[in-house]
Amino acid sequence: MQDFGGAKLILFIGKQIVVLRRDQKPDIPWPGRLDLPGGGREGLETPETCVLRETYEEIGLSLTVGDLVWRQQFKRGVFFAAHLPADAEADIVFGLEGQG
Repeated sequence: MQDFGGAKLILFIGKQIVVLRRDQKPDIPWPGRLDLPGGGREGLETPETCVLRETYEEIGLSLTVGDLVWRQQFKRGVFFAAHLPADAEADIVFGLEGQG
């Protein structure tokens, strides 16, 4: 199993990139800052499973492994990229994490 701690997604929707504002909690890294969808690994999940789960939890979009067009690991973080059409913006539903 690949050693990684979490995964992030650079998600292009049309010509825009999806970013989230992190919660203002003092016990999390970078409170209140902008961030990409994604987060920490749960159990033995793969980087792809991690980033797809986190993306769904945070912005309500169900992507597939086939939507992921780029992948790069930097130390213990795995980054992916995906492109969706501009009208996918209307399908974003923020979850319980982040400020929007």
